[in-house]
Amino acid sequence: MVTPALLRKLADVAEKYQAQALKITGATRIALVGLKEEDIDSVWRELGMDQGAAVGLCVRSIRAFPGTT
Repeated sequence: MVTPALLRKLADVAEKYQAQALKITGATRIALVGLKEEDIDSVWRELGMDQGAAVGLCVRSIRAFPGTT
């Protein structure tokens, strides 16, 4: 569950730090895509959250879906 206030805060911080997108991941997370490395600590502080374990380029959950293309 995410409150409208948290979504608004995420969007405001994403715009302030010029994130390219907010991605809802297959692992039910919200990722701010395209942040500058030097801004990451400031983003966590502004969101009032503890730093996440999935910072940087990494492989987390992998899902595969059969398709026709």
